Amino acid sequence: MKNWLILTILFCVSCSSNKVFQNKSDSPQKSAQFSYEVFKLDPAPLLFGGDGKLRIGGFSGLYFESLNKKKNKLIFTTHTDRGPNGDIEKKSNFPARRFSVPQFAPLVVKLELNTQSKSLKVLEQIPLLNKNGKFITGLPNLDPRSKRSDADEIPLDSKGNEVPLDPMGLDLEGITRDERKDIWMCEEYRPSILHFSSNYMLIDRFVPIDSHEKNKFFGKEVLPSSLRDRQLNRGFEAIAYDQKKIYAFLQSPLKKSLEDKKIEKQIPIIEFDTQQKKVTNEFTYELDSLEADKIGDAVALGGKKFLVIEQNSKTGNKSIHKIYKIDLNKGPLAQKEFVIDLTALGLTQLEKIEGIARVDAQTLALVTDNDFSVFKEAETNLVLIHSNVDLF
Repeated sequence: MKNWLILTILFCVSCSSNKVFQNKSDSPQKSAQFSYEVFKLDPAPLLFGGDGKLRIGGFSGLYFESLNKKKNKLIFTTHTDRGPNGDIEKKSNFPARRFSVPQFAPLVVKLELNTQSKSLKVLEQIPLLNKNGKFITGLPNLDPRSKRSDADEIPLDSKGNEVPLDPMGLDLEGITRDERKDIWMCEEYRPSILHFSSNYMLIDRFVPIDSHEKNKFFGKEVLPSSLRDRQLNRGFEAIAYDQKKIYAFLQSPLKKSLEDKKIEKQIPIIEFDTQQKKVTNEFTYELDSLEADKIGDAVALGGKKFLVIEQNSKTGNKSIHKIYKIDLNKGPLAQKEFVIDLTALGLTQLEKIEGIARVDAQTLALVTDNDFSVFKEAETNLVLIHSNVDLF
C-alpha cells in the first residue's frame, strides 16, 4: 500500500493540486490545458496460460469499448504481446531469446476502470485462436540462421533449450475494431496485419510480398515487400481503423532508412482497404529526432487524422513521450501538429506507453507495458489525460 501512495503523489500531483500543463505551441491547441489521473492494476491476476506464478501484464495496444456514466465505469480492450521473455542473447552467434512459457497464447484482455472508486481490474483474459480453433503462440516465425534480412530470433525455453519456430506465431502490438466489431491487430515479426472475428478466431494474416519460404506459410502476401527491411523487433507497432481502412504504423524507421540522413527519421504507414484486402496507399511519419526513436501507438480521429505517441524508453528527465495529431490528407508525408508533452505534464516514470484510445473529445486513455515484470518488478497503469477544451 505504501508504494501505491507514493506513486499516487508522484503521478497525480496535477489532479490533486489542480496543476495544469499549458500547451505552449503556436498551433490551435495552444489554449488547451491538461491534467491526468493514473490507475494501477492492483492486484494483477495470474496470467492465463502462464506458469502459475506470472501475473497478467505486457499490454500493447488499447481500444475504448464503452462508458456507463451511471456506474462510472469505462470498458477497454487491450492485449498482451508474445508473452514473458528475456533479453536478446546469442546462440552460435545468431540472435536468440528465452521464452518463460513457450506455449503461451497471446491474450485479448478486457479492462474495467471505475472512476469513482479509482479501481482498475481485469474482466476477461481471452486466448486468440488460429483458423483451426487452436491457440496461437507468440513464438518467432523465421530462423536467423537462414540469413534472411527479415529473420527473427531463435526461440529458447527458460533453460536455454531451443524450441520449434512457429510460422504463424505473433508478437502483437496494436488493436482496433471495425463496424462489425471484428478485431484488427498488427504485429512485429513479419510484420503483419491480422483480421480476427469477434469470437477471437483468426480470419486472415496479411504479410509483405516475398515473405514465404519453402514449405512455410506466413500469410497472404499483399503488403509492400519493403517492410521486410524492418529492424529486428521493430515491426508494426500501431493500428487504427478509419472509413473502412486500416492504417498500420511501423514502430521505427527501416534499416535502409537509417543509412540515409535525409530519411533516417521516417516511419512507414500503410493504408489497407479492408473490403478489397489490398494496400491502397503508403505514407510516412517523420520523428522529431532519433532521441525519440519510435512510436508507441496511434488512434483514429476520423477523416484520415490520427493521434500518435512518439517516444523513447527512458524515464525521468531523459524520457520523451509526446502526442502529435497527424493528417494524411495532404500528401505522402504526414502533417504533424504538436498536442502534448507527457513528460512536461509530469508523467516521467512511465517507461513504455504502448496503447492510446480516445474516450471523448476531452479525454484520452493510455496503457503501459510492464513486460510481465520479467526484468524488474513493474506496474501496469492506465492513464486518463483530460483537456479543458474539445481537442481529441
